Amino acid sequence: MKIIKRLISVTMVCVMLISVTACGGTDRDEEARKLDIETPVTINVWYDNKDYERYINTVASGLKAANNLVTVNPVYIEAQDIIDTLYTETVRNNNAPDVYLMSAENSDKAYLLGLMLENDSYGDIYNENIYGKAAIKSASYKGKLYGYPVSFDMPVMVYNKKYASSVDSYYEIKQISDNYQVTEENQNIKKVFDFDASDMLINYPYVGRYMNIGGDVSENADIFTIDELNFKRALKEYASLKNTFGIDRNESTHDSCLDEFTQNKLLYTIVNTSDLKKIDDSGVSYGIIPVPYFSEGLESVPMSITTLAVVNPYTSDISVAKTVARAISYDYAADMQALSGHVSARADLIKKGRKADNTDYNMLHDIYSDSIVKAKYVGVQNIYTRYEILIHQIWDGKSVDDAYNEFHKGVESFLTSIR
Repeated sequence: MKIIKRLISVTMVCVMLISVTACGGTDRDEEARKLDIETPVTINVWYDNKDYERYINTVASGLKAANNLVTVNPVYIEAQDIIDTLYTETVRNNNAPDVYLMSAENSDKAYLLGLMLENDSYGDIYNENIYGKAAIKSASYKGKLYGYPVSFDMPVMVYNKKYASSVDSYYEIKQISDNYQVTEENQNIKKVFDFDASDMLINYPYVGRYMNIGGDVSENADIFTIDELNFKRALKEYASLKNTFGIDRNESTHDSCLDEFTQNKLLYTIVNTSDLKKIDDSGVSYGIIPVPYFSEGLESVPMSITTLAVVNPYTSDISVAKTVARAISYDYAADMQALSGHVSARADLIKKGRKADNTDYNMLHDIYSDSIVKAKYVGVQNIYTRYEILIHQIWDGKSVDDAYNEFHKGVESFLTSIR
């Protein structure tokens, strides 16, 4: 009888350990359980992207189970600008959220409006070893860490592992296309390569190394430089993809290319990391690689956009709000992609049960870590919009020199107006 009781006790301990252990062997509810509170605390979490709804609800349920005094109240905000809405509700209407999700590119505005509390309680996890360089840079402003990196979006190339293999350059894809033979096995494949030639983020890697917006920390409006020679070289190569692969930018959209890839009709395409969940769900065996470079001497470096959890200085309880922000960005991060479709900014998670293997996902975070962080000062979207117009013009036949001159003149005029 004593032996049976001992076995039952050991089993119960094991079950308890499994129930509180997240990826990497850490107790994801420990911070919530050890909070020094004696009365109920409600933390309102605002977000403006419904993709995160299931994930934040899961975090809320988990924290409530861990500490009954903590209630996380997820609030979806339908607003054109969440920072403007947040400021109005916080300062004018006494309706302050405790934690909110925002794109890191809004850091300047949120900081200037006094809506960011420093992330200074968990230095052991919010560092480049856990999150990589781009995430920490995105979460920082004026030399201090404010945000809690949640997820990121960034372009990568994917390829069908059943019929294709990894490549480094567009020249290799061209060789595959030129020598491609249809067989009974691969007859479902309609194209070797196709992509959305119109999207700014997807087409940023080609010039990423040759245009500096905001300086090393992506927040200085006084810094804007272009390596004109290589910038133009890259754009000429970009325009050549039109005839090389027979791509019509009005027909080859982001959605059409993604659909064809998930239906085993396309060998190579460029997607955003937020598309990877859909590819996972399709059952296609695929690999992840950096967006290829055009030719020797031209590099390809993507731009990333990071979503942050931020603690509002007007929160009703700073310690609990920080715990919730940490839970959203770190403790529950292993559930992020399955529940939201977005890839967690945590680089140390073990990826399991995926059509793209662990090696590909490790590479994904390496690419993210070295990516260019989208600039974070107020009004900078003007430059990115001008870049998107630039690539449209070049793809549609305007000379690179003329399009470049128009782009550069417009950017300089804009920067003069805000300095």
